[in-house]
Amino acid sequence: MERTTELRFADGDAGEFPATWSQREFWATVREHRPDGFYQIVWDTHLPDGRDLGEVLACLRRLVLRHQALRTTVSRDETAGLRQIVRGEGSLPVRIEDVADAGEGVHACEKLKAEFLAGEPHVDRDPPLKIAAVTRGGRVRSLVLACSHVVLDGGSVAVLEDELAALLASGPDAALPPVAHTPADRAAEEQGPAAARVSERSLAHWRATLLDAPVAPFAHIPGGRAPLWLGRLTSRRLWRAESSLVAGTGLTSGSVYLTAAACVLAEVTGRSRLTFRVPTGNRFTPVALDFVGALSQHALITVDTAPRDTAGGFAELARTVERGLRRAYSRARYDPDELRRTIVETEAERGAPADLTYLFNDLRDEADKPGGGGWPMTAREGKAEEAEEEEPELAWELLHAANSDIKLYVRVSGGAGLGGVDVAADEGCLTRAETEHVLRATERLIVAQSPGC
Repeated sequence: MERTTELRFADGDAGEFPATWSQREFWATVREHRPDGFYQIVWDTHLPDGRDLGEVLACLRRLVLRHQALRTTVSRDETAGLRQIVRGEGSLPVRIEDVADAGEGVHACEKLKAEFLAGEPHVDRDPPLKIAAVTRGGRVRSLVLACSHVVLDGGSVAVLEDELAALLASGPDAALPPVAHTPADRAAEEQGPAAARVSERSLAHWRATLLDAPVAPFAHIPGGRAPLWLGRLTSRRLWRAESSLVAGTGLTSGSVYLTAAACVLAEVTGRSRLTFRVPTGNRFTPVALDFVGALSQHALITVDTAPRDTAGGFAELARTVERGLRRAYSRARYDPDELRRTIVETEAERGAPADLTYLFNDLRDEADKPGGGGWPMTAREGKAEEAEEEEPELAWELLHAANSDIKLYVRVSGGAGLGGVDVAADEGCLTRAETEHVLRATERLIVAQSPGC
């Protein structure tokens, strides 16, 4: 059974401010690619013992009042540009799904997440936050929340989850640290001369990378015309191989996966160089770690796999990729309007359009990576079970029916002792069989390069 209630809030700070760089970047992205792309953050929280609905809503109200991003809309002012409007009072609809048993609850959560993802909010008029509660026996067993990427990024979710857990444990009036940096503060900072210098350095990096970028392998194929099927491969031997490489070489996991995937794609496409966009959290300072809002923008890197067979082989190539990633990450804060002008200028100079529809992203938290604290498996642990280990598991899902913003998406997933790599490709670029080949070949390459496997 489904019903709706309201989460009302009042007495929050309010105002109208310039939009931040990240807000402006994702606002433009959503408007350009709607309805093909989905740009929301969706997460769920499970309460196995159940909680009273009124208590849960009180905890959520505290979060909404603490964080401007959860009650922000944006508006285009033709003279002042994009603005963020923070509401001090209002209400948010809360869907309530009553279920009969735990299995039905799991199904309800998955259904709600899919529905929330499928309905991109119009953040110029709709509240950015969607809330649903799954109840059983009169008590809340799960929460499903979604927020537009225009006002919230993935790094914010961990902050919100920690704060919600603290409130549920100690009550909605529990002491929480003061909010040190708000989206309004971020916007003011980005208006200053120091931020302008940061943007100029980033734009110089983008310009140099774009001018040197190769013609993309699928540049002749229009984006957004075909489904994007995502294949997800997981295996324990991939985890052990990743652990061994990281422990033995000091490389980061992201550089290992990007290097391996680029090598395989070079063989598949016949192109040794490929330029990737890389989503970047921009959480490099203490004040940014607890920030709730939108900080993420994109980095840009060209990976050249041609030197793979030279001295040092895969490991040396991965070191080069890692250096490139670090530089790219450090150049991922910029004025997005200036970036669009930079892209137009470089396209004119190159005499060819920039194809920025190739993405790489390591989705994992640091604790889910080898040596990150959550799973410190060493290179040789688990060797006794290796001979009997099952083949890698492969699952498929339709990532998008069409998406003009993505032709190829490589991402690192896994965790909990499982290595995982995902590849999604526009069917006009790679068939599902070719995508499966990329997945399996990437896993085999990482395993083959690992001295501990």
